[in-house]
Amino acid sequence: MEGNSKLGSVALTTLLFALSFASFIKTLFVDFIDSLVVGFISLDMFVKFQRRTANPLVDLKVMSHRIIVFGNIALLTFRIFQYRIFLAERTK
Repeated sequence: MEGNSKLGSVALTTLLFALSFASFIKTLFVDFIDSLVVGFISLDMFVKFQRRTANPLVDLKVMSHRIIVFGNIALLTFRIFQYRIFLAERTK
């Protein structure tokens, strides 16, 4: 279990690190791509490990429920528009 939680931590940390580089994509493109690749690979490994484990840290079957999928899509859409508004005000 210890390695599994470390793998999840690496996945989340590198993906957040990549998102923090997104605003500097013109100057730090290689760092952005490296962080994104490492994040997605470790996230993929984490998900595959969770599916094979008898007692997973995150029950991935919950993510396939219709209400949760629609809620996640709605929240993601709201956050994207919220971020776009923040960027529009910041660039003026």
